[in-house]
Amino acid sequence: ELAEADERERLEAARRAEAEAARQRALGTVTPQQSETELTPRPPKRTTDKFLGAFGLFVVRVVLGGILAIRGYQMLTDIDGTRDLLGQLDMPYLDYFPWALGIAHLLAALCLVFGFGVRIVGACVAALAICVLVLVKWGVVPIFTPDTPGFVGELEILIASLGLMFLCLGGGGWSIDG
Repeated sequence: ELAEADERERLEAARRAEAEAARQRALGTVTPQQSETELTPRPPKRTTDKFLGAFGLFVVRVVLGGILAIRGYQMLTDIDGTRDLLGQLDMPYLDYFPWALGIAHLLAALCLVFGFGVRIVGACVAALAICVLVLVKWGVVPIFTPDTPGFVGELEILIASLGLMFLCLGGGGWSIDG
């Protein structure tokens, strides 16, 4: 009777093993011989994460951050001049707005240099440059002036386009966001 019980256990174990193998075949599960990389290939690196793309975006981030930092520093060190300029545009809250604008320029510059929140900063920089272009530069003087090369607002158009670029592309591989 002991031999008969061993034989039943052996047959039951073989039946369970065959059922498990059939289940594995039906489900198509990964066997230990297959590696994970064979089943799911890694996506290719984005162009902005590769060396030249990341380097190019880093250089543009640092240059635009430097421009914004210089403008913010000038606004904060000449707060009366900033207040007068904003007063000519009938901006409200002239006791606080020049300070907020200068600090926002400095924070945006820091974020760009380190690559933190680049898409958000890009949208804000583009919006600010477009507002400056429409309200200050083109609202006061004619766009094209005789005996002057180019036109009024070239720098603001460049800054707005860089802001839109950062909104669309992000900071690249050499950024905190990347």
